[in-house]
This record gives sequence, C-alpha cells and structure tokens, in this order.
Amino acid sequence: MKTPMRFFALALAPAMSAAAAELRFTVEAGGHPRIQTVVQVPDPGTLPERPALEATDGERLPIQLADDGTFAFILPQLDRGETKEFKVVSLAEESADRVLTAVEGDLVNLTLGGAPVATYRGGKGDLPREDIDAVYRRGGYLHPLMTPSGEAVTDDYPSNHVHHHGIWMAWTKTRYQGRNPDFWNMAGKTGTVEAVALDHSWSGPVHAGLDARHRHIDLTSGEPVPVLDELWSVRLWAIEDSASPYRLLELRSEQRMASEAELELPEYHYGGLGIRGNGAWDGQDRARFLTSEGVTDRNLANSKPARWIFMGGGIGQKDAGVAILSHPENFRSPQPVRVHPKEPFVCFAPQVGGDMEIKHATAYLSNYRFVVFDGAANADLLERLWNDYAHPPSITWLE
Repeated sequence: MKTPMRFFALALAPAMSAAAAELRFTVEAGGHPRIQTVVQVPDPGTLPERPALEATDGERLPIQLADDGTFAFILPQLDRGETKEFKVVSLAEESADRVLTAVEGDLVNLTLGGAPVATYRGGKGDLPREDIDAVYRRGGYLHPLMTPSGEAVTDDYPSNHVHHHGIWMAWTKTRYQGRNPDFWNMAGKTGTVEAVALDHSWSGPVHAGLDARHRHIDLTSGEPVPVLDELWSVRLWAIEDSASPYRLLELRSEQRMASEAELELPEYHYGGLGIRGNGAWDGQDRARFLTSEGVTDRNLANSKPARWIFMGGGIGQKDAGVAILSHPENFRSPQPVRVHPKEPFVCFAPQVGGDMEIKHATAYLSNYRFVVFDGAANADLLERLWNDYAHPPSITWLE
C-alpha cells in the first residue's frame, strides 16, 4: 500500500543502482541489538507489484511503500554487529493490513490487530462537563492513547487544567508583531490552535496513520490572525512484541509561519509538546517518572534535559505507562522536560534553554515517538527503542 511519508528516513546509506531483475540489500545492526525495529529504506524506483522482502534464510516480511520514494518494514531481530541480506520479491496477493485507521466524523481511530491504540480528534466536539467554558473547546490532538490491555494512559479536559488534551502542541510565552498571544492557556482568550483539515489517512501491513493540518491563531488584535501553519503526521507501527508488549506511535510536527513575520519564543518553563496522563495519577505521589538519565524524582527531573521520559502509575489493580522518546535532531536536543510537581503532566520544552524563534523561511520540525505499555517502567526497553529511533540500522544496496 502506498502512503505519504514525511518521517525521518531511518535507513541512512544511499541506494546504489540495482538491477531490475533482482533487488538486494543488507541491513546492518551496528552497535545496538535490534528487536522489532522500524526500518525505512530508499526506494530504487523499480519495485515489482505487491512487493515484499525475503531473507537469505527464507524469512518473508511485508513492506509498505510511500510517496517520498521510501518503503518501510519491521525487522524482527538482528544482534549487535550482525548483518542480514534481503531481496525484494513479488507476492501473489497484497499483504494484509495489520494496522488500520477508521474515520468517524471528526475522529480518526487507529487500531492494531483490531485493538484500539489511539484516536486523533480533529473537531472541537462536545465539552465533557457543563461547568467548562466554551473557550476551552479544542480539536487537533490525540486522546486516548491505549496500552495493549486497553487502559488509557492519557486524560482530556482534567478539572485542574481544563486546557490539557491528551497529546497536543502549543507555545505559551510568545511575541508576534508586538503582541503576546498565548496559544496554550486558552482562558485568557489571547490565542488558540485550531484543526483545519484531515488531509489523508491510511491503513497498511506495516503502519497506519494520518496527515492533518492545524493553525495557531493570535486573538489579541480584535480579529483572528493566523500565525503558524502546522502539519501533523501521525503513524502507528505494526509492532507486537510478545516478550514485552507495547505500542509504538510516532508524531512529526512541521510548523511554518503563516506570514513573513517571525514568532519570538522567549525563555519560559513550558511550551511545546505536552502530554496529560491518566487521572488516576493525579496527585503528588500517584504518578511515577523515569528519565533517560536515571532520574525518578519528578522535581529533580523538571527542567533537565532528557532523551526520553516515562510517566506512569496504577490504574485500577495494575500499572501502566507511556514514554516519550525525543529524536536527537529536535531543536536543542536533548530537550529539557517540564514535569508538573503534583499533576500527571510532561512537556518537552525547548524554551527552558533560552530565547528562540521561528523564522518565516525555516520550518520548525519536531519528532517524537510514544511507547505505551502495561506494567512499570522498563529502562532497558526504552533505551533500546530510543537507539532504534536515533541510530537506526544502515542499509546498503547490492549490485
């Protein structure tokens, strides 16, 4: 299945000219062990119909094509330092879709093997409680995000921070044309983020996802003024690891100025990517945290750089959690994290590192993966998945 692809190309070596009769390449694990690893490959442009991969040991893997000239597959296992050879073959039938999207009005539901994983909320929808002011109605975010057993690790419209919505993106302290719109805190009515359109959604054997457009709007001048045009690309990968079950969701944000002006982002303690955890974790001692630097104290983790951060806790009779992996090419990587002292809230906040700006001629790119699982934090798993993301296997085409 051919789908748009705007994610980082994870296979780094350039493609060589390959013979049309047989396309072969090697995957090299490099310095990290690979288990259920996402691999993205430069497309030589001569793939057969209904392509798949066949390894020298006879193993066959589905692949999924994209419009940017790449294809993706899931590498089951490759030990550190090992290399495996694949050739492209043609199947008699299309590979079955394993991950699916279903559009229901303003909602896009993503499932893996029939189990719900995430929902993108495009429209503003109805407010969940009568005591919430209409100013807080918002679309353009992800909620709920589900564990393999079906527990939601995100919350929406929590009573103590009504403007928190699952997984969302916005800037807080800003300067634009002499004004100070706040796109995060909606109560002040100085700024907002609106979902503009769902451009595309797809299903497939390797990934399912969607492309959607958002607009960040300044409300301080009397008339709404578009400031940022944002593209969200969301992707759910077809990964089912029986040893350590988890879900892997990827989000890429591309923000561009809607005018020739610049958006100034002065130093501030939060703003950027936010995630609100399950309501069961609300309270000073109910949520547990772990960062890539080994920090478990939420106050010590706050405002410190991290490659990844885990947030979780008890839901009913069991534990569950979510980890956010930040790509090393993100601005000011490793980015500082904002961890709320009492509430289940985490934000990757590059503004903590000082003043920044988004210029007219340059897109501001952000890339994150979300690892969702039942149970307590697993540092070894998260470190392995971050290395897959940051240091993917290399690809070499064979003549």
